[in-house]
Amino acid sequence: MEVAQKSGRDNWRMFGGIMLIVIGVVFLLGQWFPGLGGIGISAVFFAGALGFLSIYLRSRENWWALIPAYVFFIIGMIITLATSRWFENFIPGFVLTSIGMPFVVVFLINRKNWWALIPAYVLISIGTLITLGDWLPGDLFPAMILWTIALPFFVTYVWNRRNWWALIPGGILATVGAGLAAGTFSYLLPIILIGLGVLLLMRQFGGN
Repeated sequence: MEVAQKSGRDNWRMFGGIMLIVIGVVFLLGQWFPGLGGIGISAVFFAGALGFLSIYLRSRENWWALIPAYVFFIIGMIITLATSRWFENFIPGFVLTSIGMPFVVVFLINRKNWWALIPAYVLISIGTLITLGDWLPGDLFPAMILWTIALPFFVTYVWNRRNWWALIPGGILATVGAGLAAGTFSYLLPIILIGLGVLLLMRQFGGN
């Protein structure tokens, strides 16, 4: 017990020490080299991320080091995107996606943690939509939002066919989204209707 407590204290001391060193280096670089810019500062955070990653690679028991390594990497990426005129619009979506990814890892580590997929899906999908918002036509963006909300209902039905009720809200949302998208792509709604009609006929003649 005492050995575990001592190991925990040592880990947190190592974590605190690296954090203080990285922050101190960032402040010193900002004062010594005012023209260094965000790329140099982000490089410091990337170095901090590699430092914590090396702690984990040295001993898999130091799993805690992956948390600050990920945080440092994300901060470095945000600073890098912020210093670029071409990619600064990606920052909001990148931040939301970055928050959602650890929930995916939680699920992959233990499939019983299915609840982690809910915040992961919400954060990643919203982050993706925000990122694509500037490139999507006006009527297609709200349609994408409705389709994003409808998708979990369809997954619920596919996962268990007894959950037929999920097709009702999913179908309504998807249809309304298709109606909105039709304002941008006038051919989209007829194609969807034709596709649904073909599926119904195939089920009818297939004897299902």
